[in-house]
Amino acid sequence: HLLAANWRSGLAILDVQDLGNPRLVMQYPTSGTSLGVKALRQPDGSYLVFLADGESGLRVFQLRTITNDGDR
Repeated sequence: HLLAANWRSGLAILDVQDLGNPRLVMQYPTSGTSLGVKALRQPDGSYLVFLADGESGLRVFQLRTITNDGDR
């Protein structure tokens, strides 16, 4: 999966198993302008996600699972 700061649409999670046909798995809208993202894998298998959200500041998420059906 690929996490993307999606400008005015917030955080996007894409399935990139088929690089020629990436698929949006989940979109998390934010109130700011998403400019950058970094994810760190945690010992429990979850991911700590840092999203630079412009005028709304830094947002921090914990993603426990990412599945292709949109469940979190």
